[in-house]
Amino acid sequence: MKAVILAAGRGRRLSELGEPKPLVSLLGLSLIERIILTASRAGIDEFCVITGYRGQEVESALRRLSQTRRLNITTIHNKDWPKGNALSALKGRDFVGQESFFLLMGDHLFDARIIERLKQRPPEEGQVLLAVDSHLDNPFIDPLDATKVQVSQGLIRAIGKEINPYNGYDTGIFYCTPAIFPALQEGIDQGDGRLSGAMEILAKQGSLKAIDIGGLFWIDIDDLSAYQRARKALKENLRSKATDGPISRHINRPISLFITEKLLLPRRISPNQITIFSFLLSLLAAGAFFMTPGWGPILGAFLAQLASIVDGCDGEVARLKFLESPFGGWLDSLLDRYADAALIFAMAGHLHRQQPSDLLLISAFLALVGSFMVSYTAPHYDKLIRRGQVPSGWRIGRDVRIFIIFIGVLAGQILATLILLALLMNLEVLRRIFVFYQLERSPTRSA
Repeated sequence: MKAVILAAGRGRRLSELGEPKPLVSLLGLSLIERIILTASRAGIDEFCVITGYRGQEVESALRRLSQTRRLNITTIHNKDWPKGNALSALKGRDFVGQESFFLLMGDHLFDARIIERLKQRPPEEGQVLLAVDSHLDNPFIDPLDATKVQVSQGLIRAIGKEINPYNGYDTGIFYCTPAIFPALQEGIDQGDGRLSGAMEILAKQGSLKAIDIGGLFWIDIDDLSAYQRARKALKENLRSKATDGPISRHINRPISLFITEKLLLPRRISPNQITIFSFLLSLLAAGAFFMTPGWGPILGAFLAQLASIVDGCDGEVARLKFLESPFGGWLDSLLDRYADAALIFAMAGHLHRQQPSDLLLISAFLALVGSFMVSYTAPHYDKLIRRGQVPSGWRIGRDVRIFIIFIGVLAGQILATLILLALLMNLEVLRRIFVFYQLERSPTRSA
């Protein structure tokens, strides 16, 4: 599947953040990188980027992206870019040939599911599909600046910034047949270099069909205000992770996001490197319990909580930079288990040197087993959370476990902390077993 991306404009209203506009950075990636990687996630595998203003810089950046992410990216320079984006769109004609293709804007961020939704309803011959946002109160959109559409019986009857009445916004995401190119040429011949001019021609022909995006995220980054809204939206998406426990959501995540944005995203640090660093912090925390009895455990508690916070950064960097991988997820889970074992062993070892007891050994053993079993059942339980089959608000997981260790050690109650972990973790496992059993017996259970 092919996509043509229009990235020729200058973007004067965003120039204080840098030029050219496609290379303006947003949370660790340029705008054009975000658009290409989002489309790639939706199944687009061939890209043609139409460049214009400072095109050599954009093309150089795209060559690097093509090499590092193994993407098929072609660039075409439009020397007449100031005359309108219709001329840029027309430049993609030879690239797409007679195939249907997606036409995207180089400054519109969007949810990959919008493309997937359009792919489910391919355009008929001579037709162009436009993803339309019917949520007129969308907080990410400036109604005064947005291109509006008037939709009736599934077809767009009018399109433009000044039309009234209107019942939707143009998202700038098109699923096109080659029929778009004669309309582009007709508009240019009439002296109209706007892409919207070609869409007006198609609308009059009854060939421009609306596909509602159903409230999915998109934003046109035209100015600094829109840029800040996009930045906030991407961060909020991380904050609203369904499988976060209460400590992650309310304590760890705000701190980890600050670390991610200010320290990690501007640098070439991979998620796996962050995972390993978090693991090393946990080992240092465990080692601290064997230091001077007065302050060693306290240092260990702070290091363990810091490691728990940093443990959230690897996923944040992975999601914001499109670097998620099965290996990365597996490595994170594996090292977390080693870290948990080291911490519980260190706490037990610290107490054992002072006053050995059977209660200590039993508590440490049950705390360790319970922690492992909670982690073992987590993938299936998290799947139920994402499906909405169980509530997400009070998920008991590693974030809660480490925070209990942090508070318990600071209070000087290491044995009580181990006993609490032993009880809480194993009761959580029993609760999950009951939940799984009840869902298994339910006649409406999901496959």
